[in-house]
Amino acid sequence: SFGCESDSGMASVTVYESPTLVNVNQDVVYCDADSILPIYASTSLGTISWYSDTNLSTQVGTGDTLEINNLVSLGVNTFYLQSSIAFGCVSEVDTVIVTVNPKPTTPRHKRLVATYRQLRQTSGSG
Repeated sequence: SFGCESDSGMASVTVYESPTLVNVNQDVVYCDADSILPIYASTSLGTISWYSDTNLSTQVGTGDTLEINNLVSLGVNTFYLQSSIAFGCVSEVDTVIVTVNPKPTTPRHKRLVATYRQLRQTSGSG
């Protein structure tokens, strides 16, 4: 201040590369009672964390794969993932949507009874 300068000093700055999510599982659709496969992703570096909420506050797993058998229910289930390294560097958030549709009900068949003559008449044989 007042036109005076301090002595110069040296500072060290380290720049860390941010991780990138790659090979993220595509969205999948299952029917109720189907075998549900794990979902997966990989990262350029760091560790992947999986979450069940948009705020990334409910962590449901870590690593390249996430077993979701006990995490999904009927309807749309969204999983959020982010890769992180030490020093607080994180990737963009990505999602995998797993939809579980209800199993269709079996249609009820009516019992049809026809005579041989009725069948011949409907088939066009005379």
